[in-house]
Amino acid sequence: MPALILVLDDDPAFAEIIRCQFEQEVEAGEFQFEFRLSAQAGLDFLSSHPDVKIVLTDLNMPGMDGITFLSKLRETRPELQKIVISGYQDMGKIRLAMNQGAFDFLCKPILINDLKATLSKALEQVRLVEMALENGQRTMLMNRELAIAAEIQDAILPKAFSNHGEYELYARINPARVVSGDFFDYYTISKYKVGVVIGDVSGKGMPAAIFMAFCQAFLRSLVKVVYDPGALVSSVNQNLCEINRSGLFVTLFYGVLDLKSKRLDYVNAGHPHPMILRGNGALAPLAGLNKGALVGLFPEEHFLTQSVTLAEGDFLVAFTDGILESKNKRNELFGENGVSTLLQSRKFIGTKKLADSLLRAVKEFSFPNENQDDQSVLVLRKRIKIPGEGPGSDSGRIFSDSDTNFPLVPAR
Repeated sequence: MPALILVLDDDPAFAEIIRCQFEQEVEAGEFQFEFRLSAQAGLDFLSSHPDVKIVLTDLNMPGMDGITFLSKLRETRPELQKIVISGYQDMGKIRLAMNQGAFDFLCKPILINDLKATLSKALEQVRLVEMALENGQRTMLMNRELAIAAEIQDAILPKAFSNHGEYELYARINPARVVSGDFFDYYTISKYKVGVVIGDVSGKGMPAAIFMAFCQAFLRSLVKVVYDPGALVSSVNQNLCEINRSGLFVTLFYGVLDLKSKRLDYVNAGHPHPMILRGNGALAPLAGLNKGALVGLFPEEHFLTQSVTLAEGDFLVAFTDGILESKNKRNELFGENGVSTLLQSRKFIGTKKLADSLLRAVKEFSFPNENQDDQSVLVLRKRIKIPGEGPGSDSGRIFSDSDTNFPLVPAR
């Protein structure tokens, strides 16, 4: 499609020169010229022709002069490439024109080769501006889509946790981008069984978020059907393999807590080992039999269930690799040592304060670097019960996040 050029000059002879000298370019479909004798006629034409790319205008015209014309275009059509012509070689006026947004200038008598070169430069600038505008609009649309995706993702994640009796739970995500590939969830499976999960989808951004949504949907559809964690994750794995066309995968830790027996049956599918902080200060990673097994890649993969007991005052701390792989300015990893140091400091009471403390420690460690991966943490705690407080010899008071003055047992 030819570039539409508006030429403004009160001398009709100039229009004839342009028609004659650009005959080949017009026939080749490179340029299309429109001619007007005054600035006001030019404004009227522009108001109904948004496809004009370049304006070639004399600075000295009857009625509205070229400088005033340029100032109006600067407000209404700033994207236009404007080339000014002066018959008097008046550098003062040309300087004013450039200040009003002119792209280039030519002095009469005009050399046709100079005019052709100037129009070619202006046309290239038009293409660059159009590309920038198109990219800007595309970026705005993408940002809007990402914002909508983030809202949907936020709606999927639980907003609050229903603490069950002597147990409390808290989780939090610090995303690297607008949308996250990390996730967490909890499920009321039965009166005495509660499920918890934390996971990390490979990759970042929209593809990881979509794959994460599928994983969560499969989990939610199966938790009340398949009780064994290993069998459940094996089923989720098969379902994800059926839809996986991009080579994405999930690592996750899923556990089912029996509120009566205090036993947590769990499966670790390629996920960083959670840590158990015992009420007596002992700290150890939670063993995993499926460390190398990833969810969503191989349909024949089977995952094994393990068990651990959570006693009073115990914390189960699960996290994604964005925590471990956070780097400081010396390129050192936060790693398991960073997690262990924070947990052994015991500068927290309750699940929320522990999770917040860990994410804050990672941020302080990596400053001024920005996190390159999503960072998530999930904390499950068996609350401490003080015997003899309350009616009955077997009753007592249970401490939770609100009991900020309760002294935890110091680490040994």
